[in-house]
Amino acid sequence: MTFIDKWVEEADRKLMTNIKESVSETVNSALSTSWDWFVGVLPDLTGYATLAAGAAVILSTAAGQGMIKPLGIYSCVLITSLCILVGV
Repeated sequence: MTFIDKWVEEADRKLMTNIKESVSETVNSALSTSWDWFVGVLPDLTGYATLAAGAAVILSTAAGQGMIKPLGIYSCVLITSLCILVGV
């Protein structure tokens, strides 16, 4: 292996390392920012889900379908959001 080949391989290795680090930092930053935004907006989303579940219960009861399914879905969403907010 010649000096030029070794030099090219080393340059390729450094370039790939720099690209991997750059992509890793960008993805980590984007996910961190998205998570912070989601946690900040989660109480509002839970409130809107409460209003939507109430409307779904009223409409499904008026249509004669019962209210168990909308309440089950709402309970699942509420428990999940509470677990996320308490864990943060």
